[in-house]
Amino acid sequence: MQNRETTPGLVWTRGPARPTTIRRIQQGLHGRVRLVGLLLNKEGDRFILDDGTGSIQVVVEEPGQMEGLSPGTKVRVIGRVLSSVEGDNPEIMGEIIQPMEKLDLALYREVYELREQLFEP
Repeated sequence: MQNRETTPGLVWTRGPARPTTIRRIQQGLHGRVRLVGLLLNKEGDRFILDDGTGSIQVVVEEPGQMEGLSPGTKVRVIGRVLSSVEGDNPEIMGEIIQPMEKLDLALYREVYELREQLFEP
């Protein structure tokens, strides 16, 4: 298998992460996503994220990203939707976890909902 960081002549990039809600993921949205919400609890390389529309388990690629995060911390998660074999209870493979402590979560949700009404079909 080729190493994406050291293969000469190849440039590896990730696709854009679509801003969304947990409700939309539970309704079948897949691909690379960006979520903002509260970290509810964490255990090992996993935590539960709640964005006000639902909650979802996030599996972290690099557990070191969770250092300093505790329950109640506002975070942004960029990652891929993982579907279970049964199709229910999707998870997120978290590629990037960012603390967002200064974010006004209520204002963020309000702006997101307005954006969704204006630009989403």
